Order: sequence, then structure tokens, then C-alpha cells
Amino acid sequence: MSQHFSVTVPKLVEGSAQYRIRYAEPESFLATLCLDPFEFVMVVPVCAEEATFIDGYQTAASIAGRVLVIVVLNARAGSNESTHRLNEECFHELTVRFSLHEFGSGGWFGHDGNISLLVIDRFTTDRYLPLRQGVGLARKIGADIALELIAAGRVRHPFIAMLDADITLPGNYFQRIATLEPECSAALFPLWHEPSGYGDADRATALYEIRLRYYLRGLEWANSPYAFHALGSIMAVNALCYAQVRGVPLRQAGEDFYLLGKLSKLRPVARLQGEPLLIRSRLSTRVPFGTGSESAKLVRGKT
Repeated sequence: MSQHFSVTVPKLVEGSAQYRIRYAEPESFLATLCLDPFEFVMVVPVCAEEATFIDGYQTAASIAGRVLVIVVLNARAGSNESTHRLNEECFHELTVRFSLHEFGSGGWFGHDGNISLLVIDRFTTDRYLPLRQGVGLARKIGADIALELIAAGRVRHPFIAMLDADITLPGNYFQRIATLEPECSAALFPLWHEPSGYGDADRATALYEIRLRYYLRGLEWANSPYAFHALGSIMAVNALCYAQVRGVPLRQAGEDFYLLGKLSKLRPVARLQGEPLLIRSRLSTRVPFGTGSESAKLVRGKT
């Protein structure tokens, strides 16, 4: 463990104590059962995805040392049968690939190469997310566990990587996290939506990305302190700052926007350069707004 990180741990423990005691989600207790050391920790909310989403992290993880991926597999009580079926299939395939075993109440843990996987069950009956708390709560559950692990000295680098299940990481992703300075509250990676081969979806997503980039240039021109892409799938969050803003807002969508807005008031948000994170172009109805849902509206001619 680096000297720099060992110096920051006591400050992190003290500065995050109130949040961890009073505001962390109940699942954060699972961190106390995990005694393994890791270099990095990632949080991924997963809903109605194929288990192959994990392949997008494999290349970067293979050269990063040991990486813990916290997957919050989730659905809401009102989700359709297709969502529940896909979640069950995803869990089964991850169980086989990572040799998952039950890990406390609601947790499943296993390994495959450099990746250790902790799956949080919020997809089975009696564990569904509340109707009005979707991806925001899912991210918060995973990030609260990650915070506990960092505070306990189980994760070397004190930034919580937040991703989605449609991401392919560049090979040097974790090396770039390792060089982040504690003076930033969060860091945002460059992004690029990768064509999926479905013409309408690819065109709509490209148009939406142009809109995002045009909007960002306008914020830059106006010298706005919020001149950054507020996407939950491209950020790494300083663990101490995460606790200081009381974690991820419990929202069905836009939780990334509000989290980054609060973080930017504490310390600067770093905009990283270099190879982008590749985001698969696709349409989605998982959340009421966002890239997938807005692209779907473009296809339908509604925006």
C-alpha cells in the first residue's frame, strides 16, 4: 500500500464516520465480511442485462491488479416479466462464471481471474427497489459498500469508480484512477458512443451525443463551473467527498447530475483526457430520461 494512501486513511475514516453510521444503506455491513485486499473498486447497477456486460471491464482489469466489482442487480416491484427473467438469467450466468457463493444476507461473492465480484440481490421478491427509487438507490448501495471497504483499508485507491453495464473500458482505465489527486472531488473520463449495428438506434444516439457535446461547449463558453458531462457511467468519485455530500441521491434518474453538482461545490471535478470509455449505443426505457430514453424518443420522432 502506498505511503500517500496510508496517510489519507485516518482522515477518510474520521471524515466519513457520521455518514457511514447514520446514512449508509443497510447492505454496507457486507463490507465487514470482505477481508480480501483490492487495488480498485467499481460499482455497477445492473437491470435486465446479459452477464456478458462484465467482459467490457476484463482487459483493463487484467493489468490493474485485483479489482472488486460490486454489482447491484436490481428490479422494482412494477418491473415487467422480461426484466425479472433477464435478471434471473444474468445472476445464473454470473454464478457459474465467478463460482459465486452466498456472502451474508443478500450478497454473493466469487472470483474470475483479476476480477472479484460481489453481487447484491435487489432483484428477487422482498428485495425489490421501491417504486420511486431506482438507479440512484442501486448506485448508493454499491457505493456505500465501496466506501466501507476503502475506510477499512481494503481498497488501495480511495476513488469509487461508477459505471454502467454498457461500457467497454480502455486498457489504462485503472492506471488513470491511480494517478488522481485527492484535491479533486471526482474525475470524469471522456466518452464515445459506439455503434451497435442497429441503424435507427445508432443514428439517434449519435444525434444525442452531438447534443450533449454542443451543450457542454455552451457551458464552457459561459465559464460555467458545471462544464462537464454529468453521466454516472464515466465518473470516479473521491470516497471522502462522497460521504461529505451524503452519497448518491435516491432518484429514478438524474442521480449522477445531482451528485456531481454537489461534489463540484466541495472540490474541483477533474475532466480527464486520453482514450474514451466506449458506451454501447442502444435504446432504453429503464429510466424516464437519459441517453437511452432520449435516443428512443428521437427514433419515435418525439424530440
